[in-house]
Amino acid sequence: MGSSVGQPAAKALVERPGDFTIALGLAASRLREGTAEPGRGPMTILPERYAKRREFRDRTLFLYAAGALLLVLLLGRLGQGIYSNVQAERVHGELKASEAKLLGLRQELDTTKIEADKRKVRLNRLLKEAELTAFQAFVLDTLGRVLRPEIQLEMITLIAGDPTDEVSNDYHLKIKGRVNNEKRMGLDWILQLQSALQSEDRIGRVEVESSNPDGAWYVFEISVRPNNVSYE
Repeated sequence: MGSSVGQPAAKALVERPGDFTIALGLAASRLREGTAEPGRGPMTILPERYAKRREFRDRTLFLYAAGALLLVLLLGRLGQGIYSNVQAERVHGELKASEAKLLGLRQELDTTKIEADKRKVRLNRLLKEAELTAFQAFVLDTLGRVLRPEIQLEMITLIAGDPTDEVSNDYHLKIKGRVNNEKRMGLDWILQLQSALQSEDRIGRVEVESSNPDGAWYVFEISVRPNNVSYE
C-alpha cells in the first residue's frame, strides 16, 4: 500500500485507519461508478466471506418471511374452512329440526283428520237413526193431513239401502194403497197426493211407481224419499 499512496499517507493510514474510512468509501464508490460493468451487484469493501454470509442471511430472512406469510395465509384458509364447516353443520341441524317439526305437524294433522272422519261417521250414523224414525213419523202425519177419504192405504214400508252402511242415507218409504175410481178421478187424486207430498220441504222426491185400474179402484205404489242432511 505504501508504493501506491506514498509513504506519509501509507503511514497515516496504518496508524489511524478510521479517519480514512469515509474517504475510502467515497473513492471506491466513484471508482465503481466509472469502471463497473452493467448488471453486476453493488460494490462492497467487505471481505468476500462476510459478503457471502450477509447475502445468505438476507436470502434466508426473505425465505423465512415468505414462508411465514404463506403459513399465515394457509392458517387463514384453514380457519375459514373450519368456520364454514361449523356454519354448514349449524344450518344442517336447523334444517333437520325444521323437518322433524314439519313431520310432527303432518302426523298431528293426519291424526286430527282421522278423528274428524270418525266423528263424522258417528254423527251421520246417529243422524240416520234419528232421521229414519222422524221421517216415518213426518210422512204419516202429512198423509193424515192431505189424504182424501177416497184413498185407502194398505201398507207403508221402510226400504233401506245397504244395511251394513251406517252412514248411507239411501232409504225411502214405499206406500201401497188404492183409490175409489167411481167418479173417474182415481188417477187425478193419486197425482194430487204426489204433489201434496212433494211440496213438503222435508221430502226430497216423490215418485208414482205404478197405478193400475182394479174394478172400481185404482191400486198404486208411491215411493217417498227424504231431503237428506249429512255432515261432510
